[in-house]
Amino acid sequence: STRRMAASPKLGAVKPSGKTWEVSGLFVADTSAFPTASGVNPMWTCAALAHRVAQQLKQHLGATPELAAPMPPHRRLAPCAAGCATAPGPKRGLGHMEKA
Repeated sequence: STRRMAASPKLGAVKPSGKTWEVSGLFVADTSAFPTASGVNPMWTCAALAHRVAQQLKQHLGATPELAAPMPPHRRLAPCAAGCATAPGPKRGLGHMEKA
């Protein structure tokens, strides 16, 4: 599917910054944002687009105070016997680990 990059929401789903017109805070950084089909291997163009969108995303995150603030450290997840990760504690909430 495509999320064409364009200067207006009538012409495409993504702004030139990589941000979507309709969903706040959603960025697209892959070949689906290309305004037209590429005729050659798009590897370098895709990498350049991803880098440009990453720079825009950094600016967006830095300008949003609640996103720029450091997050509290997360608890480590302990692996279970089934190979998944579960939060430590007495109640894990996973169906395959609960007794009927």
